[in-house]
Amino acid sequence: MGIYTDCFFIFYLLFSYVINRQKLLLMTGNTAIRVYIADDHTFFRYGIRSALQSLKKEGILFMGEAPNGAVLLDAIALQQPHVVLMDIEMPVMNGIEATAMLKKLYPNVRTIALSFSEQKNHVLPMLEAGAEGYLLKDTGISELKQAIRNVHEGYAYYTPSVSHIIAANIRDTKTKSLSKKTLTRRETEILMLICQGQSSKEIACSLFVSKRTVDSIRENIMQKTGVKNMLQLMRYALKEELITV
Repeated sequence: MGIYTDCFFIFYLLFSYVINRQKLLLMTGNTAIRVYIADDHTFFRYGIRSALQSLKKEGILFMGEAPNGAVLLDAIALQQPHVVLMDIEMPVMNGIEATAMLKKLYPNVRTIALSFSEQKNHVLPMLEAGAEGYLLKDTGISELKQAIRNVHEGYAYYTPSVSHIIAANIRDTKTKSLSKKTLTRRETEILMLICQGQSSKEIACSLFVSKRTVDSIRENIMQKTGVKNMLQLMRYALKEELITV
């Protein structure tokens, strides 16, 4: 029994060491997702700051805040966040301008637009500027946390109503897309479903074709447009004026 007790105790010590080390790393921010806020409303910044501070134990670390894009860009060099929560309408430098500049100066920093607006004249320019995500300001803390993690890992995150705006614009410009990108009718149909966030399996089921067929068409679309993922596909459509702003 003594040997088993000693082994258990050693295992317990090792396990405790690993857990405590992980907690320490999170507390020091070495493994945490560092987040910065840019918004001209003091009260709103306070609310988001409080939400982020409540997520510290879950690996999300509040780094700082700025009242406009110009102050944000000055602070980024020192703070070095992973993700910026960006308001759109701000004085001095708005969120669209700041996002575009941020992508040029710090391409590894991810941007999530945070706005009350669901209008396409705000949504689409933010995507064109390089934002990886778009949330409404009435979003809950769970969605905020999910969006931050998604964009930090290299994925896009758009609140459902914004995804519908993107899909609607692609649908409205279907004919224009066909003529400019020389996509076939089936490719355009699948492109629309891809931009709605559907997987190859889901698309195959809805179109009554095999998943292999969908994957093949998806590859053709990527080759024709010269992109590698869904986010780049949306940006390409905006750049080539396939989606109207």
